[in-house]
Amino acid sequence: MKKAKFKNSLSFRYIIVSFLMCVAIYIITIVSSAFLYSNAIETRYANLCKTVSHVVAGSFDADSVDIWLKGEHTHSYIQATNKLEELNNNIPYLDSIAIYQMREDGMYTIYNTKSTLLRRDLGNVVSYDNKWDVYKEEFLAGEKVENIFVNGYDGKVLTYCMPIFDSNGKCAAYACSGISMNTITAERTGFVKSFGMVLFVIITALYLLIFVYIKIKIVNPINRLSLDMENPLRRDCINHMRKLAFNNYYSVSDLQKILKSSAKVFEEKIGIDTQNHKYQRDVIRTFASVMGRSDVVSEEYKDHIGAYTRILCEELSMDEKFSQELDTDMIKMLELAAPLHDIGKLCVPDEIIYKPSSLSDDEFNIIKNHVQYGADIIANVKKSMPKAKHLDVAYDIALYHHEHYDGSGYMAQLSGEDIPLAARIVAIVDTFDAIVQKKCYRSAINPEKAFEMISQDEGHFDPDILKCFIRIKDKIIKEYNS
Repeated sequence: MKKAKFKNSLSFRYIIVSFLMCVAIYIITIVSSAFLYSNAIETRYANLCKTVSHVVAGSFDADSVDIWLKGEHTHSYIQATNKLEELNNNIPYLDSIAIYQMREDGMYTIYNTKSTLLRRDLGNVVSYDNKWDVYKEEFLAGEKVENIFVNGYDGKVLTYCMPIFDSNGKCAAYACSGISMNTITAERTGFVKSFGMVLFVIITALYLLIFVYIKIKIVNPINRLSLDMENPLRRDCINHMRKLAFNNYYSVSDLQKILKSSAKVFEEKIGIDTQNHKYQRDVIRTFASVMGRSDVVSEEYKDHIGAYTRILCEELSMDEKFSQELDTDMIKMLELAAPLHDIGKLCVPDEIIYKPSSLSDDEFNIIKNHVQYGADIIANVKKSMPKAKHLDVAYDIALYHHEHYDGSGYMAQLSGEDIPLAARIVAIVDTFDAIVQKKCYRSAINPEKAFEMISQDEGHFDPDILKCFIRIKDKIIKEYNS
């Protein structure tokens, strides 16, 4: 009976709610911290690899590479490789240092610290596997190749490759230094364990403080009030009830203060959110609010533009030509930034925007300026938020979404792939949506007819993006009908 009564009590409910809340905070904090710490150590180790590769490239005798590959000047080779081995041994956490001469038929090994042979695999030809082959053109061109994940002796290795130039300015070889992902994983695991223990103590102490505070300030007064109500004839009952009433001991405002104070503690002690993310949310909300308050576009228009862009990008990302640039983060930024492409129309007079007939040449030249107005608006915001990458995407879209693939657009009259990819994508999405939307000077056009019109306007759009857009016709029309 007492057990059942306790389960139904206010104290038990506060215990359960507080416990679940603390568990949730603990899990979210651990996961977020592990993610942020993992990014930090990957950056740190990537910088270490970069530094080592630069040092090796700057001190290695590139003029002797071809001679060593022929088996000559063995003594100078041993002297050079001994220095590399000493460097590798003196740098903690460094997994390996390797030097390769990149040729069309493979990677010719000059030196490899992981080799147990006397001459360190000198002359051994390593074929380009799927990890290295992606960067083959860069290697043959003598360009830097950084932060690649390749298969090493002990699993995946984070590698940075720096070209080594001979006295004639020719790329003779590459200095490649790497950090094993096992090292990064081990450090991350150690951090999670240590941080988890400290956080557990903090959360537990916080939980006990909250419980005691609630018990003293809320539960006990309410229980006492309940007891007083059940026993109204007790000697101190009236005085105690009067005290509670006059002091507003358990008033709504006090409860709100308690909750606000607790939320503030959680936010200050445990809440993890980068300033860059906060800025990104604020900018998107601000722009969306401005666009929503104006009559330039409707909320439905904004929603569709973003959705059309996401659908098209997801399809394009499966094409090898676009897959590297259109990763998950880029697609998300494009979806957020696309509805802002016509933000510059806020600076165009209403009598031109809403003119129910054809525009004159002068009026059309005025409305053309909306691309520059929009870019200027975004650029001004960008000055105070230099780390907000989505604003770079929004800037390109606003400024170039009226450029044509054949160079006949405005204002810069760019052509082909000189037009940023984001603008080329939004150009076709914007055209479709403009056709199917009802205008002040004409009725809405059927989406089937819109696709027919777009497919006949090949010079306007990137042909690869146009083919993809026509291929997902059913998905776009389904979104339109939604």
